[in-house]
Amino acid sequence: MEDGGYYALKGFDFQIDKTIIEIFSTTLDTEDVCIEKIQDINSNSFVTQVKYKETQTYSASKIRDPVVQLISEFSETTDPRTYILYCFFSDQQEHVKTFNAKELEEVLEIKLHKNCSESHQKKHDLIKSIPSTIKNSFVSSFQLVFAPDHTTQFERALNLIAAQPFCNSTAEASFYYCYLADHLRRLVITNKDPELRTCSRKKLTLFITNQKHQLFYSTLNYLKGRDVLLQTLKKHFKKPLNHQNVVFFIGTKLATETLQLTTLITSIIQQQFNNPNHDVHPATFVINNENITDIKKGLLYNNITFNDGYEAIQFSPHQFNRRHLSLRKTSSYGRALDSLGNISYKLRICTLRNFQASFSTWERPDRAYYFDIDILSEYTDIPCFQINDLSCDEIWFLIKR
Repeated sequence: MEDGGYYALKGFDFQIDKTIIEIFSTTLDTEDVCIEKIQDINSNSFVTQVKYKETQTYSASKIRDPVVQLISEFSETTDPRTYILYCFFSDQQEHVKTFNAKELEEVLEIKLHKNCSESHQKKHDLIKSIPSTIKNSFVSSFQLVFAPDHTTQFERALNLIAAQPFCNSTAEASFYYCYLADHLRRLVITNKDPELRTCSRKKLTLFITNQKHQLFYSTLNYLKGRDVLLQTLKKHFKKPLNHQNVVFFIGTKLATETLQLTTLITSIIQQQFNNPNHDVHPATFVINNENITDIKKGLLYNNITFNDGYEAIQFSPHQFNRRHLSLRKTSSYGRALDSLGNISYKLRICTLRNFQASFSTWERPDRAYYFDIDILSEYTDIPCFQINDLSCDEIWFLIKR
């Protein structure tokens, strides 16, 4: 009996390895490669379908369905791209095959038979409806790439990782591969919106750099103890500046500690608004918890005004993203001073779900801090600090001036 789950997982693993290869093979480190967006993998220059047929031998009919999908995608855009079917069959060595119009027709050949299924009839009708002009144009942009086996491709992915500046040895490459593969899987699984399933060499490098920091912090804590860890963190921690647009992302564990988290946020805001200049910028707190009402109540009790986009009624991204209004103090002669007189609100606060659902409307921050939460894929190009397993008191120890 064929083990469908085994081959499905191995096929997706094969796709992830190919994605790693594509990302680390880009000319520019900022070039985005997308996974499960248009097709399995795509960029501005190519669209790729990935198939892993470990137990099958090649025949033209076996690639008909993915080729039809690629033609459909080709017909919907005028962007000049190469359309690639990247597949492994047990009887094929690595090579690239191109097609002429006649050979493409052989791939697309489909016959109706007596008592055929409704789905087969629809497939037949779809293929027959493809205009000849589309097929003739598509064939010049199409490549069938017979891929290496799973192990060979995996080794190539490791070699590419080992060649990156962040990697010092082939042994390290195996370690980083685990992080990268998991990161790309989660990029697909956690983003319902396909537009967010993009990555680049620069973003992956930043991700690995942060993971190295996490490993270092954990090891330091284990070997030298908590006090040494905190002193080391404080020495290298870049504190938020009053005029910067800063976002604090708070994970689930800390979000449940309502009293401690309210005290932390209050301390940060009181420090920021202790004789500030007029250019002070309210910080934003994004909490990974659906119920943050008690935190807001605590802030109001502490006389701290905030903008939450009317989250308790119906979240309004426009209101949440509305820029604060500030007034300068004036001298007894009416001259405007550099110091702040009044401000419409001192912080913004909302749940992670609302923040992500309306992400495109946000003003991009100058710096982001992540506590017990992963770095947002949309913010990998922004200077950030990320660490897990600190208490609210320990976080304040880092931020306190």
